[in-house]
Amino acid sequence: MKVASTQVTKLVFSELHAYPLDPVTVYLEDSGPSNLAGGSNQGSVVIECYGKSWSARWGSIGNRTVSKFIQSSEPSYLAGCLAPTLPTSLFSGRVLCRMARAKVIGRRRLSPAAAGHLSQETARSLYDAASDLGFSDNIDQAMAHHGDLLAEFFGPEWWHETSTATEPNPDYEYLCRVIRAVRDGLAIHDGADNTGAAALS
Repeated sequence: MKVASTQVTKLVFSELHAYPLDPVTVYLEDSGPSNLAGGSNQGSVVIECYGKSWSARWGSIGNRTVSKFIQSSEPSYLAGCLAPTLPTSLFSGRVLCRMARAKVIGRRRLSPAAAGHLSQETARSLYDAASDLGFSDNIDQAMAHHGDLLAEFFGPEWWHETSTATEPNPDYEYLCRVIRAVRDGLAIHDGADNTGAAALS
């Protein structure tokens, strides 16, 4: 058995009112040059905030420390490393309802002689029926309970258009907010001139 010891830096960022967040704890590990990456440094990070944690490891970060690497990386890239299975957006029944109602309004405004034009009575009925789509948790549920409505609103190949019925994933946005706080905090810790200093003071 081989046992190795590495240096781990623990940082705690608090009073994060500008983000806003509970205190964030960061563990940084610089593992030194990697023989497999041509001497490039390698490192890892663990981030904790309000009972949730995320971690990532990089085998090649150039001649930088992991702190500098994180500061120079975009939040979206870091989020993909820290939580690779976390989607940026989620299906939204509310969005699907708005899309369906927009279709109804568009068809109602067509010329009476145009294909797809809706009478006032039919348009009102469909507009009201669209509210049922808003209670769908996912597109499969919407299809199972309202398949005919989906075809009425979006045509026989409704799945193409309804795939855009999404809204930002709050868990992803939360992680990106944590990452921005960490990047600013690391810049302060490293003595960099960063505008986040005022937010963290």
